[in-house]
Amino acid sequence: MTQRASCVTRSVNDHFIQIHQDDIDLCEGNATAAALLSFFEWWHNHNLVQQHKAHEANDTAEMHGEPRTQHESLWQWHTEAQMENGIKIASRKAITRALKWLEAQGYVTTGRNPNPRFAFDRTRFFLFHPDRINTALESLCRSRQMTLSSRQMASPSRLLTSPSRQKGAAIEKITREDSREDLKEKPGASACAESPVMECIPQQVVQEKCQEPSLPPRRIKTLFPTDPRAQDALRHTVITPSLHMWIDGRGLTTNLDDQWEAFGRKALANGYKYMDWRAAFQNWLTSDYQHPRVGRKATTPLSEARLAEIQAALAQAR
Repeated sequence: MTQRASCVTRSVNDHFIQIHQDDIDLCEGNATAAALLSFFEWWHNHNLVQQHKAHEANDTAEMHGEPRTQHESLWQWHTEAQMENGIKIASRKAITRALKWLEAQGYVTTGRNPNPRFAFDRTRFFLFHPDRINTALESLCRSRQMTLSSRQMASPSRLLTSPSRQKGAAIEKITREDSREDLKEKPGASACAESPVMECIPQQVVQEKCQEPSLPPRRIKTLFPTDPRAQDALRHTVITPSLHMWIDGRGLTTNLDDQWEAFGRKALANGYKYMDWRAAFQNWLTSDYQHPRVGRKATTPLSEARLAEIQAALAQAR
């Protein structure tokens, strides 16, 4: 690839590889694959020129009764060393991975020698598909434009605060009185939607941006109240008919008043803080302290015969 004129004098045999940003984006940031696309593109353009000349030479030879010996195919043949030397930026392993990715995307086709007389040839041939790449680049450009348009639509506040570029005029500010009058004349209309700059932006987007976002109330942890009246109020918010249904559904048999009193004493003694006291009380009712797990070893009282044996053994020891 011949380098264009520059202020730096290069050697005669110097060459360079041109990598396009579009190719990098098309290859999902893989610079090796983008460099291979540029490499194959150059040779494909070269073969297009040679194809026309080879076709004319073969037609002339055929008119004189000679065989068509000139190569008219667009297939390229390159070894791994030639490709490595051609792109200059990647190793052979990286080139092999990039070739597999390009072939999976349909941008390049890998095959054997297309001439049946040279079926024994092990050199890999490559067919570049510019039509598929052009289609992919058009889709990439459309997605870029849609992304840019969505960003502009999603930030109309910049248009309200930035000065106009035409003749240095600034956008007229909207006062509270003007906005109130506009709201009276047009019910449901947003004050900032009256700006002439906002005409190109859909009304729904403008209203959504002008409305202040409503945040959910923040939940905080609280201590168990020490005031008896506050404790009674908290008890009525926790022990409700739905809690009784929840207990019956689990098959629990317990005295809620006694459990609530024990739960409150422990919460006060340890300074427990909870966001949801009902959930904390439910955990208390189903804890292992209230209902031991299945399989836990339970202590059984000793029988009278065993007690007699122990007492006899202690008497002999004395």
